[in-house]
Amino acid sequence: MSLGKQYQPERREYRDPATGARIVQLTNWKGHSNHFYFTTTSFVAGGREIVCVCDRENQTNLFLVDLASGAIRQVTDSRGPINPSYCCLNPVRREVYYFEGKTLCASDLDSFERRELYRVPEGRRVCILTPSGDGSLLAFAEITDLGWATGPQYQGFPEFCKARPPTDIRVVQTDGAKDWVAVEVPCWVSHVNFSPKHRDVICYCHEGPWDMVDQRMWVCTTDGSKNYALRPQDSEDSVGHEYWLADGDHVAFHNWRYSRSRGRADAEHRVGWIRWDNTGHEEFVFEAGSSHFQSNSDNTLIVGDGQTHTNPFILLWKVRDRQGRETRLARHDCSFHIQRAHCHPIFSPDDRYVLYTSDHTGYCNVYLAEVGSQQDDG
Repeated sequence: MSLGKQYQPERREYRDPATGARIVQLTNWKGHSNHFYFTTTSFVAGGREIVCVCDRENQTNLFLVDLASGAIRQVTDSRGPINPSYCCLNPVRREVYYFEGKTLCASDLDSFERRELYRVPEGRRVCILTPSGDGSLLAFAEITDLGWATGPQYQGFPEFCKARPPTDIRVVQTDGAKDWVAVEVPCWVSHVNFSPKHRDVICYCHEGPWDMVDQRMWVCTTDGSKNYALRPQDSEDSVGHEYWLADGDHVAFHNWRYSRSRGRADAEHRVGWIRWDNTGHEEFVFEAGSSHFQSNSDNTLIVGDGQTHTNPFILLWKVRDRQGRETRLARHDCSFHIQRAHCHPIFSPDDRYVLYTSDHTGYCNVYLAEVGSQQDDG
């Protein structure tokens, strides 16, 4: 394989047989292809291209996909494993960041020039990669390596949570000039995410099964001067999958609220948000649950990925009247049997499409579903 290699377009369009929505399939290869994790975007600034992680020719690499033509170009020539959840784009210039094994790298999307920014020390492992809104900083969780990790579908999740591996939240300049630890946390940390507005504000989580974590969401600053619980929880909260709204002031989250004595059968699915300073807290009951949620640019529409067997659809909810009623956008039939086979739906920058991954053909591929008139329903 070689940098800049051009692949023939694999793009095709069709109508979803269940909903009639226009679907654009962007990849079609006998190997998994994924967009980035749902807390960040795969859309290059300008919204005309995405970067995705693809298994091709016995390697996993990053590829640039033109949304109009379907043209696919190879961006990296990997020297170590690349995880779709540990990649992100610079929001202001054409550069992508990713881990090759334990090496944090940057690659230019035009010249494909590769730079090494940071090497994770022995005895540590990483999780999630996030860019600051001005494109000058990256942050991630640097976790103590216990010699074992969770399995492909949350195997060992409770045990790793109970082990409480100490974690640093590390900040790295995108020019590679400097790195430092913002805060040290005495437990497993994940979902480190910069505010898209405030350069020095990071949201992160105490990781583990949601009902085992007493306080999931936290906020810190890059200099470590602030570090506090966001949306303090009570005994009936089961919070997770937090993400920043586009305004950069509010963090949205999913809350399975239920009495521990009655169990999850009586859980009330809620989606809510709160300002990073713990003001402006709102939560809404959603009549159908999902594993992951994400909001459009003005938070008037929310997308979710439904339930694997009972409701295998990309779902939309109109945010109004303090409740959410679902509209089915497209059937995904995703297996969810490994992390890469999760839909992780997100909106395009112009809110016209939902980008998602599905393995309904056997391999994971990347799709766009046109929102269209669906956003006016419900």
